[in-house]
Amino acid sequence: MARLFPPLEQNLRTKTDFGVAHFPNGIVPCRAKMESGEGGGIAIDGQCGKVLRAYREHLTSADDAYLKEYWPKIKLALGYLIDFDRNDEDFDGLLHGKQHNT
Repeated sequence: MARLFPPLEQNLRTKTDFGVAHFPNGIVPCRAKMESGEGGGIAIDGQCGKVLRAYREHLTSADDAYLKEYWPKIKLALGYLIDFDRNDEDFDGLLHGKQHNT
C-alpha cells in the first residue's frame, strides 16, 4: 500500500500509529485500541512493524520533516521494545508466555 498510495499509508502512521493509538509509555497497541479488555493489546511483532514502517516513511520522504516531527514517539515505541527484551530472563531471545498473534 505504501508504494501505491503513499499519502494514505503515511496517514496511518501519523493519525493512527503515532497519533490516537500511541500511549505515553511507547505502546502502540494492535487494532489501535487497548482499554479495559476491549480491542487489541500489545503485540510485539506489530510494535516492531510500526517502528519499521515509520523508518520506511522516513526513507521515502523528500526531506527529514517526518522524522523530526515523529521521532519522539518512534523513540518511545522502540524504547518499549528494548525494555520488553530486558524481561528475557533466560536470554534466549524468545518471547515467553501468552502472545497476541496476527
